[in-house]
Formats: sequence, structure tokens, C-alpha cells
Amino acid sequence: MTLTEYHRPSDMATARRLLARTRIMTVPLAGGTLLVPELEASGVEAVVDLCDLPLHFIEVQRDGLHVGAATALAALASDVQVAAWAGGLLARAVAHEGPVNLLNAATLGGLLVGGEAGSPLRLALLALDARVVVVAGEGPARHVALHAVADEPNVHLAGQLILEVIVPAGTATASHGLATVGRTPRDFPIVT
Repeated sequence: MTLTEYHRPSDMATARRLLARTRIMTVPLAGGTLLVPELEASGVEAVVDLCDLPLHFIEVQRDGLHVGAATALAALASDVQVAAWAGGLLARAVAHEGPVNLLNAATLGGLLVGGEAGSPLRLALLALDARVVVVAGEGPARHVALHAVADEPNVHLAGQLILEVIVPAGTATASHGLATVGRTPRDFPIVT
């Protein structure tokens, strides 16, 4: 298949309506680091570019750390709030996700849906009992435990748009460790 449609909506309602279509295979596009290389083989016919939607944020709220799904991994790596959360676990995990060029383009939502199962950031979020906020079509937003969808996110989150990830407030001051094994300290880990 060849990409036949590109949409860049400026409001969430339009994006949700486009993604809910069933007659044409439509997927969200943010960083594109996983989608673009596999575009022709995936059967995707249309993309909905999320860059103009309010999905780029990092905020500490009463219930925890909220990170928008379209937030670049580089923004996570450089954010002061993320660096302080759980003893710096999330910031250290992001540093193992790849080179700076990849971190500048890759997004949190893309990593959760299509990234490696052994992703250090995904594993750190699992350890911190993170929740994913998703919507489908015109339905209400739902909170889903990351551990409930982590084994097959493409299956469990199909047809849904990830809005944000919430790391519970109770984990902010918890002590956590991160150990990785790779060919070099900067390579994607073989074991995390």
C-alpha cells in the first residue's frame, strides 16, 4: 500500500474523527521514527499528524507526573522535573534509548506503542506503575495500566489515541535502580 492521505488537524475532535475511520487504515503520526521506515509494509494508507495538538507537555500535578504522548524523548531527558522523579530513574532510562538524533524525534507515545519490548524507558515506566490515558473515536478518555497493555501494545491499543502517560505521585521520591548491559555504554541495551 502507498500513503494516500496526510492530515494535520488543529483540534482534537478532528483528529479523533479521522483516526476512528474504518474504511481506510489511518494511524497517528508524531515523531515517525518507527512508522516511517515501515510505512509501505504496514499497509497504512493515511496518517494524522499530531504536531499541532496539545500533546507536548510535562507537568507535575497532584496525582503524579503527566507527560503528553507527543513529547519528544529529548524533552524528557532534559526536563528538571523528570530528572528529579524517582531518583532520576526516568531520565537515566531515556539516556539509553538511543542517540540524540533519535531522542529529538522519537515520542513517548510512539515508544510505548511500537518500541522495543526491552526499552529501558518502557521498563522504568512499568516499574513506576504508570498509567496511559487513551481515547477511541468519540468515547471518553480512559486510564489503562501500562502493565495491562505492555506485552502487545499494538493489539491492546489498536484504534485508540494515547493522550498522555501518568506516573503516580507516590513514586516521586521512591528509590529505584537501573542497570543495563550493552556492547558500549551508549548502545541500546541487550539486557535492562
